[in-house]
Amino acid sequence: MSLIDERGFLGEHMVGWILKIRSNHSDFFDLAADMNKLSQKVLFDLKANSRNPHEIIMESLFIRCLNTFQGLVLLAERGMMAQSRILARALMEALFRLCALSKKPEPFDVFIKEDKKSRLMFLYTFRKFHGGKLPDNVKGF
Repeated sequence: MSLIDERGFLGEHMVGWILKIRSNHSDFFDLAADMNKLSQKVLFDLKANSRNPHEIIMESLFIRCLNTFQGLVLLAERGMMAQSRILARALMEALFRLCALSKKPEPFDVFIKEDKKSRLMFLYTFRKFHGGKLPDNVKGF
């Protein structure tokens, strides 16, 4: 049985394959590295106001975009193109939301209210079935 058959895309044998793919598509990976470096800097410069739900959502969406982008690059360097395309679509969807929120935050008020309602319903149901207080490891209420 070959290493690819035994370990798939997760084995040590992938190191050479990754180097070859990165070499053959160096323009893409160089651009991705530059974008990632800039995005990581932006990430640590963000200072969302914890009392402003729009800023919290925007920062969360930015983090989701960055993590999805990094996952896309990891898949692409292993030659997993179908999976990379799936993440590219997820990245675009998150970017559209981020751009929409930055231009017009009001429609997201509905989202925020629905999220609060869901949390309260969870809290009510949990207390009903588990007798009162939430465990210490449950946060966000």
